[in-house]
Amino acid sequence: MKYLFIIYLFGCPLAPVTAQNGSVVPDTVVFSVSGACSMCKSRIESAAPGKGVKKASWDRESQMLTLIFRPDKTSPQEVGTRIANMGYDNQYATSSDEAYKRLPECCNYRTIKTH
Repeated sequence: MKYLFIIYLFGCPLAPVTAQNGSVVPDTVVFSVSGACSMCKSRIESAAPGKGVKKASWDRESQMLTLIFRPDKTSPQEVGTRIANMGYDNQYATSSDEAYKRLPECCNYRTIKTH
């Protein structure tokens, strides 16, 4: 019973929500994406778009990506995989070492020391 409550609490819709006119209502999710600079912002936001993505906006300070998408066309996991393929670790996927090494030096977020 405990597990059923957790699944219900976090929401696990089986079908996308539709508006009265039959169109699918876009969903919004915010998830963490590691990055370091304004070039990272540009690269992350350009990697996110694809079928079903309405808008993607990454905030450097919070390291969070706000994603507006159509759940019948894509998922945050799919978007996270595209971003990881560009070299950026995120909540849904970890970048390969090869992809990370292709990033410009200013984007090497794994080696930047924070105080």
